[in-house]
Amino acid sequence: MSIEASSSFGGYVDSAMQIAPYVAEKTANLYEKASHPGETQKSVQAGIRSMIGIASIYFSPGAAVVGALAASYKPDAVTSGCQFAEGAITGFWNKLPFRVKLLLSAGGITTVAIYDPTTIFKGLSILFAGKLGAELGVRNFRKENVAAEVKKIEEQHPVEDL
Repeated sequence: MSIEASSSFGGYVDSAMQIAPYVAEKTANLYEKASHPGETQKSVQAGIRSMIGIASIYFSPGAAVVGALAASYKPDAVTSGCQFAEGAITGFWNKLPFRVKLLLSAGGITTVAIYDPTTIFKGLSILFAGKLGAELGVRNFRKENVAAEVKKIEEQHPVEDL
């Protein structure tokens, strides 16, 4: 890297070094609050699950598409499968202490972000992305059915203009 290129990054590095203590302090405060059961802990856990879902779809978009397509073809069967998977995931997740959830989540997301996903992470990513895609497909299928029913009712009982 040339001197000019390294100096162009200097501003970013300096800025990062200036805000690093602030970010570290806020992270420590959040961790302290989240270590005790309550709303903050629930919010952090919901955020962790959301980040895992987003990362899963990012690394396995094909599985999410397959899940959504399956949901549009057999929504009732897919709903049952998603409920089964959710029960297994939630059962495992709820048995873990909060600190273990944080370590697994941070370690997993960091590992996948920095390195190529390992076989275990890739397999979990495919499962989670497929489940999320299927849930989204079922939700949208149901919304379309409700919209069709509303349209049908409106056609049967037109509302006169005032």
